[in-house]
Amino acid sequence: MAFLLARRKEDLMTLAADLDLTFQASFTKLKLKELIVKSPDYVEDDVKKMLDGIVEERTKGEEKAEKEKIRKEEKEDKMRKEEKEEKMRKEEKEERMQKEEREY
Repeated sequence: MAFLLARRKEDLMTLAADLDLTFQASFTKLKLKELIVKSPDYVEDDVKKMLDGIVEERTKGEEKAEKEKIRKEEKEDKMRKEEKEEKMRKEEKEERMQKEEREY
């Protein structure tokens, strides 16, 4: 039962929802644990497996979100770099044109 308190509150809330238990977001981890343990469907080994699956899913989602964030930041950095290079090319071209006009 102590394994329940070692998990995040959000994971316990997901577990409670999966067990069709009624709870409020304001419940503490201890209250959620008590609710889960008192559930008629509570079988410790089954609940451990369910909770492990919930944590694994959340972790994968977080990793995916982090990778997406990094990919997006890299894409934005690349676009900024390309815009800066394009601006420099235009400025250099203008300078060359002005120089050519002065030479005539």
